[in-house]
Amino acid sequence: MLMTEKRKLNRIYYVLNTIRKYPDSSKSEIKKLSGLSMEVVLNYIDYLTAEGLIYQSGKSGDGVGRKAENYRINPNGCRFIGVKFTANKVSGILVDFAWNVIGNYEKKYDRTKITADELISSVFDCIDTLINENTADNISGIGISAPGLVDFENGVLKRYCDLTETNPVPIKKIVEEKYGIDTYVDGTAKTKTIAYQLNNKNSVNNYVYVLIGAGCSLSLVHSDKLYSGENNFDGEIGHIHISGKNELCSCGKRGCLETVIGNNYIVDKLKARGKNVSDISDFVELTHKGDKVALEVLSEVVDATAYVLSTVITVCAPKQAVICGDYVDAESYESMLKEKIKEYCLEDIVSYVRFELIKNEKSDNAFDAAQLSYYKKFYYAKRT
Repeated sequence: MLMTEKRKLNRIYYVLNTIRKYPDSSKSEIKKLSGLSMEVVLNYIDYLTAEGLIYQSGKSGDGVGRKAENYRINPNGCRFIGVKFTANKVSGILVDFAWNVIGNYEKKYDRTKITADELISSVFDCIDTLINENTADNISGIGISAPGLVDFENGVLKRYCDLTETNPVPIKKIVEEKYGIDTYVDGTAKTKTIAYQLNNKNSVNNYVYVLIGAGCSLSLVHSDKLYSGENNFDGEIGHIHISGKNELCSCGKRGCLETVIGNNYIVDKLKARGKNVSDISDFVELTHKGDKVALEVLSEVVDATAYVLSTVITVCAPKQAVICGDYVDAESYESMLKEKIKEYCLEDIVSYVRFELIKNEKSDNAFDAAQLSYYKKFYYAKRT
């Protein structure tokens, strides 16, 4: 694609995403929000309307003079499938262009490990069900959110601790060959970051996004572009070594951040200290009850998290730090984390950082994956 054509397409999608973030915007409001000239905005609105991606939603005004035309995303523009898998669970979703849910899928498996063939079979079963049980024509893309290390450029699952094989799995190639639909595969943290990027309206375009679950990883967004490191691997902060820690990590090394702040490791620590817990929600409940052991574990978690995150903040100096996890609502977690980060960071840097904590809703995972496919096809910013 020629540079002029790419620049034009980016601008068209910039207008599209402005309308998505700010529905019922008028042409003048779109001009103001996008920073483009009115002539360009008018041309691109005409183009997007002709393509069936937006529609005129009505007119607004103060009753004096000509009313302004407002625009919205057209639900019938196209559709997306999102799939999220782990070894023991696959969830899926079918959405229209305006993010309205058309169909859902979920299946749990009694297994802790998975073969490559089982993985692909589970993904196929999810996609087949969503297509067969719903009106699933006009599908523009399939997004797949995968655990482990992912080469997003080629859609390859490079490593997953619950995968029995060590060979990479070319998920994108396999799915595209079966369905003939553009397929995009990325890691869970990247997928959630993309969903956040598409929907946040706070105009912050330099931030770090940290996802804490069974493991821990980070995404860096700079100038509204999602950064990817060499070989498409970056943000694996869960495998930074924490001094004084020696527990065996899923990666085969010892003392990784993941072994201190990962959900399963926290639950195991509580069990080892005599607490009757089954999952991370029990940990949160214990902190709210003021349980001494749970608060001691929380203190260890906060200290390790703050140590690593403060390093990231010192190096990158982001405008915002988003922390998404299952226990961010634990008693005093937010205040403790902020205080520790301030303790570890230069005040001149951390004083400019805005913190946002988001409860990880696992029901959103497949929806995030559907938005991944939209991002790959329609978002104006490309990774650098």
